[in-house]
Amino acid sequence: MAALIIRWSNTAIFQRDHNFEYWLIRNKSNQYGISLNRAIKKKTDLLRKTPELGRKTNRVDVRIHSMKH
Repeated sequence: MAALIIRWSNTAIFQRDHNFEYWLIRNKSNQYGISLNRAIKKKTDLLRKTPELGRKTNRVDVRIHSMKH
């Protein structure tokens, strides 16, 4: 079986980076960013194991999934 490739949209990348920056400035520490990054890693690992998670799109090979943060 081929490895599943998870591709982030430009919007998702921008929002992730913006959130990291926001929490770094607000807390004057990167600890919360580190915990967010762990949560993202857990979610991507889960998506690799169960790729049918997420909302279907008009493309068969694309699904949308939110972190709900």
